[in-house]
Amino acid sequence: YFEREYIPKKTNWSNAWRHGNYNVNTNNYIESWHRQLKEGYVSSLRRQRIDVLVYILWDMVLPDVVQDYLRIKANFSPHRLNKAERQRLQWARALSGKWIIIK
Repeated sequence: YFEREYIPKKTNWSNAWRHGNYNVNTNNYIESWHRQLKEGYVSSLRRQRIDVLVYILWDMVLPDVVQDYLRIKANFSPHRLNKAERQRLQWARALSGKWIIIK
């Protein structure tokens, strides 16, 4: 099952083949962003028209997203890791000279 379902899609799930994902390894980041969107930008909207939502996204959310992206890319505000992520990163770096071979 693993060889049939996961190995052909290794570029989607394995860090070794993924490039340019900007350290987004789970959907937790997306869920967090969605919560910020709902609570920070559109919390007061109840049954508003679509043009109001588009205006908020275009005029308020987009500039903030672009600013955050540029700040991270310029290393002014690097991505902060939580304790579990730091432990996994240390564990992964400890494996740097070892290879795991999947046949």
